This record gives sequence, C-alpha cells and structure tokens, in this order.
Amino acid sequence: MASALTGLTAVADVIKDLDTQIALIGLDPRNPKKKQDLDKLYDLKAKAQQIMNQFGPSTLINLSNYSSIKPEPASTPPQSSMANSTTVAKMPGTPSGGGRLSPESNQVLTKKKLQDLVREVDPNEQLDEDVEEMLLQIADDFIESVVTAACQLARHRKSNTLEVKDVQLHLERQWNMWIPGFGSEEIRPYKKACTTEAHKQMLLQIADDFIESVVTAACQLARHRKSNTLEVKDVQLHLERQWNMWIPGFGSEEIRPYKKACTTEAHKQRMALIRKTTKK
Repeated sequence: MASALTGLTAVADVIKDLDTQIALIGLDPRNPKKKQDLDKLYDLKAKAQQIMNQFGPSTLINLSNYSSIKPEPASTPPQSSMANSTTVAKMPGTPSGGGRLSPESNQVLTKKKLQDLVREVDPNEQLDEDVEEMLLQIADDFIESVVTAACQLARHRKSNTLEVKDVQLHLERQWNMWIPGFGSEEIRPYKKACTTEAHKQMLLQIADDFIESVVTAACQLARHRKSNTLEVKDVQLHLERQWNMWIPGFGSEEIRPYKKACTTEAHKQRMALIRKTTKK
C-alpha cells in the first residue's frame, strides 16, 4: 500500500497517514500479507509516536523509503525497518535514544574517514572506540539539525523544494560558515566581522592619539589668541580646518569659520571664460 507522503514530512502528518492506511486494511485482516502490512504499520506508528513525544509534532522525518509496505525477513528486528524508512531531524546534543539510526554506508563521516582525518593531524594518534562513536554521532546530529533548519527556511519561502541557498543561509547565520563552490556568492548575507581584543585595543590607541593631537593643536590656537584658557572655539576651529568636522551643541555657530568651497577644474574654466568675455 503506497503512502501519499514523500520526502521530509512532519511526524504528526505521518501518524495521520499511518492511521488512514491502518483503517483501509482493517483491524482483523485474513490475508497473511495484509496482516504483515498491518503489523508493520503499527510498528511504524509506535516509532513515529515516540519521535513526536520526544522531539515534538513538527519534527521532520524522511519518508523516501516509506512509499510502500513490504514484508520484512523474520530475522530483521523492527528497529532496523524503522531505521531504513525514517530519519529523524533533531538538534545537536539531543539524545538519540538508540545510537545512530543511519547505516555506515549512508553516513557522510564514516569510521574510516574519521581515522584518515586523525592520521592527517597526527600519524601516531589513535582514537578510542567510544570517542569515535561520539564523534560520528555529533556529525550525524549536526547534519540532521542543518537539514531541519534549512527545510524550515524553505517552508518560510513557501517552497516545497530545499535549495542550496537555504542550507548556506543557515550555516552562515548559525555557524558563521560558508562553503564555497555551491550556489552563488550573491546570496551570501552580509555579516559584521568579529572584533578581536587586539582590534579593540588598536582602535582605543587611535582614539587616544587623535584626541591628543586635537588638544595640542587647540592649545596652540589659544596661545595664538594670547590666552591661557583653552576654549571650545579653539577645538572647533582646529576640527573644522584640519578634519572638516563640526560638532554641534558646543559653542556658538557664529564662531564657525567660513571655509572656501573646493574649486573644480570645470569651475575654473567657466570663471576664466567669464573674465575673458567681460574684458571684451
């Protein structure tokens, strides 16, 4: 019996779909195959109910392998059938309840790849088996959390298709990561660069030097006025002349000096033409 749901679907919708399929088969089927299908549907519903209770009704599960009900071999435990049919989208650090669900062939990071990475860092280093399992679990949780968040962004765009820009946007916002070679650089959001302590100290030093230079120049202007008192107009005059700055709210606008506007080459030529015409 085929399911109407495909792809990443909310677990609450999955349970409704399972209830519909159970109702269509009936509570006491006489056909052995239908009885097997019913048992599997009940098993999947129990697993889905457990996922919803643990992670919430909006949790996404992958139904790509859940399009039809097929009899399972007697030696295959129900846990394996659930692992092959659904993938739970959960956040990092959330207990998995029964280890990693996905088989190693479907994992992005396998034990062999992990060991190769360790050898690249230190050829003599070896990881404990428990540490390997923990790192692989962290990798699985990270991928699942990224997929979940990216799917939410896709739904926010009113789209049923998960695109590269959804994944890139989540990685950039949440993890300050950008993976080159996928998608366009145009979708990369602007993010303010992290300010280090050394950068803060450098900015403070620049500010101190600037204030010191302004005070020194303003004192020279005060001495030029034959005055022993540094006044606001001395500071304002230096800032206006040297830095083309005027700080409002200090002193009177009357002391603001007139500054000749910058003369462009076109203005010079126009004035020369006017003078030449006037002489004639």
